[in-house]
Amino acid sequence: MSSSGRETEAGIVGAEGMVDVATILGSDRSPLRCFIQISGHGYRVPVNAVVALYEESPAVRTLLNRFAYDSFVQVAQTALANAAFNVNERLARWLLMCADRTGNDQIALTHELLAVMLNVRRAGVTQALHALEQAGFVKNGRALITIVDRMGLENFARDSYAPLA
Repeated sequence: MSSSGRETEAGIVGAEGMVDVATILGSDRSPLRCFIQISGHGYRVPVNAVVALYEESPAVRTLLNRFAYDSFVQVAQTALANAAFNVNERLARWLLMCADRTGNDQIALTHELLAVMLNVRRAGVTQALHALEQAGFVKNGRALITIVDRMGLENFARDSYAPLA
């Protein structure tokens, strides 16, 4: 978030990872704001437990280091998408990333929250969703978006989207 209160999404985490990779990188604080956008379950683990496990287990250290690397790649891909792709393609990318992390093609999100995630006006999200729906990629309902043609949506998103490794 900027000092004036502007914010946007920089990364998405699901069951494959964790927030606050700063902990495993040796920092005791992070300037980032994290929040749960879609209903589900998350676990809060004390920092000292994560650090102890990271230091004691080479296997856990390898997994967490890999996740930290993947997080940096995702942030770089987000920066590229925000700079080089239009809002329709960025929305397609974001929906695919959500589906990847939830394991569900039904995504319960409001246009308002999508506007924050994509750093566009709410009206821009509505127009982009209409375009994706007219193309037959998604079905848009009240606070529920369903991906109905995943391959079509992936092709539409072009190389702004990269599936989980």
